[in-house]
Parts: sequence; C-alpha cells; structure tokens
Amino acid sequence: LIYLEEKQSSLPSKREVMKRLEKIASSANGNIGVTMLRWLASIENFDDNKVTVQPAKEFGIPSEFPTKWAMLLVHLILHDRLHLDNITRIFSLQDKTTIHAVIKELQYTKLIRQVSKNTFTIERFVLKSVTEQLIAQKYLRRFE
Repeated sequence: LIYLEEKQSSLPSKREVMKRLEKIASSANGNIGVTMLRWLASIENFDDNKVTVQPAKEFGIPSEFPTKWAMLLVHLILHDRLHLDNITRIFSLQDKTTIHAVIKELQYTKLIRQVSKNTFTIERFVLKSVTEQLIAQKYLRRFE
C-alpha cells in the first residue's frame, strides 16, 4: 500500500499515485534510471505493507556555471570520474587551495559526489542537466 502523506487516512487513488510518478519521471528528463532512484529517494517510511512517499523534490542547477566549475565538470563528463591527483594535473596552473575550493563548492551544490577517497564524479541525478547546460554555454559541443 502506498501513502502519499504520513498521516493520510485513506489510500490515494491510482490517478494520484500516477501523477506523483509522472512528476518524478518528468523531472528526470526521461532517464528511467534516475526516475527509479528519485522514486526510491522519495520513500519516507515503510513498515509491513505500508510505504509512505514524500513529495518529489525539485532538483535545479544554476542557470550559468562559473568558468572554474565548468572546466572541472567538462572533464568529469569526459572521464566519468577523476582522482584528485588527476584534477590537480589538469588544473596545474591553479593553486591547490583554489582546486579544493571548487571541488567543495560543487560537492556542496550536489553537482558532484565523492565515489571513493579523493575520486569524484558528477551526481547521476543531474548529469543530463549539467551536460545540457555546458553545451548551452559552449563548453561542450554535442555529447552523447
């Protein structure tokens, strides 16, 4: 049984559940894997045969990336994941403090995540949106 709110007294209609799923799916830009991950992330509580689902969270990205962010994001898209040593080599003209600051900012904004010690990748939830934004800003040409 699926409940859309914690204190809901009756089961939601099939239409209400479908609207919730459609909202999650549309925010994932057609990526079924992201849709499933967002659906799972929206589960607030479960016991026995009752699943409580919270409203879909909006995932937005900045309308324009600063150049330092864009450069790192482009490399993460092209390489899938990068170790801190490789990032330091790519940005050899930058001091380490600046590099660490950019990584921290991107982690704070949930655009990248650490997958293992000092290894980073773009968060799957926002990968398509980030790619589209980098193309719009002409940091990437077409990327498929």
